[in-house]
Amino acid sequence: MGHFYLFGIAYDLLPDKELKKKVAAVTARIADHIIENGYNLTCVHGQPTYWGRWSKEYFATPRGKGDAPLNAVELLSFLKTAHHVTGDARFEQEYRKVAVRMDYGAITKQLKELREEINYSDEELAMLPFYLLFRYEKDAKLLSIYREALDQWWENIQRERNPLWTFIYQTANPSKTVDLGVAVHTLYRAPMDLITWSVDNSYRTDIDWEGAPDRFGRRQSKTWLPPDERPVMKWNGNPFQVNGGNGGRSEDDGAFFLLPYWMGRYHNLLTGK
Repeated sequence: MGHFYLFGIAYDLLPDKELKKKVAAVTARIADHIIENGYNLTCVHGQPTYWGRWSKEYFATPRGKGDAPLNAVELLSFLKTAHHVTGDARFEQEYRKVAVRMDYGAITKQLKELREEINYSDEELAMLPFYLLFRYEKDAKLLSIYREALDQWWENIQRERNPLWTFIYQTANPSKTVDLGVAVHTLYRAPMDLITWSVDNSYRTDIDWEGAPDRFGRRQSKTWLPPDERPVMKWNGNPFQVNGGNGGRSEDDGAFFLLPYWMGRYHNLLTGK
């Protein structure tokens, strides 16, 4: 998903024409592979990879049922981006077939019905393709479907005060009033020191704790803490898991700040110097 997200943005924004050709070529090659293998990403043995499965057959399995709303968004985004980047009409035809005739558009709206747990990695896997869909789709009916699907993800996401997800949500809903201030506050509180020091907030009396652990069995808070008061993490982590770190044995790269910051500037959601 990260590759397609990058392909779309690189093709749109980078000025190098030869690089654009390379982006288009690799985008087409991956999209063709997925289509030719029954909406699967296959390994060297010709079998679908563990997570690279976007077919109706997979959605009908016990493991694939819960993945269906997310994976439907992913496949639709792959095909829409492939058409945008390559200009090849067959990708648009495949996209329309999947979205309309195969009902993948409707499947994107089944998150609340089928989700089994809150998985913050899934939020990243959803929001990046949503960004591309809303960037390239012009069909009002499909946009309405995708906004309904996005709203289901937003119900949990908005409490995270995540600047990247907030900016993506706003680009999808330009006429809606979204509290950008909480996202900006998160950016302001991003730590300059990205070494993964151990952090323990268990002693604090100003934190309300959830009664149930997260999906990894870890204690999590109800109270939102700013990034400089909790362990260093990327946006695919649980922001309410406020204890952690590894004693300073690694260091983050800072992309969790740079990506939403520059997205916000690009879309005029962040102003000033």
